[in-house]
Amino acid sequence: MTYLRSILLTAGVLLAGIALAQTTPFASFEQDSSQPIEIQAESLTLNQADGTAIFAGGVTAVQGTLKMTADMMTVTYAEETETQAAGIERLIAVGNVFFSTPTETAEGEEADYLINEGLLTLKGGVVLTQGPNALSSREMKIDLTAGTGEFIGGVRTIIVPQSTETQ
Repeated sequence: MTYLRSILLTAGVLLAGIALAQTTPFASFEQDSSQPIEIQAESLTLNQADGTAIFAGGVTAVQGTLKMTADMMTVTYAEETETQAAGIERLIAVGNVFFSTPTETAEGEEADYLINEGLLTLKGGVVLTQGPNALSSREMKIDLTAGTGEFIGGVRTIIVPQSTETQ
């Protein structure tokens, strides 16, 4: 139980950006789905029939302070319904995937980001860093709205204790 608690606290340290004692887990990876998403790439292929756009070559997507880069990104657009506005509903990124906020980073080989639900899954050699702290696993699932996360497969963490000395 103590080990599990330590892992959960480590995840909070890695993603919060402030001291462990003052943090809310995954606080810095918050997302606001009402923010616009800007995407830049070398090429774009559109498929109006299935509502997708494939961006390739140095792809960068930014929503608020959350930034995502990859070799290729497939964007799925939602149609407007009575309960949902039209817009991007999903980003699937492949190759050298990198997420960042002003204080944390996460990297892997592929990602699936469900925008409206705030669910982010990162797979393939996942590494999270926050300052000198790091956590790695084969897969990471984060609920950006709830501030919860799960790390699966080969989990390894490095926690650098904070100094308790006053100067």
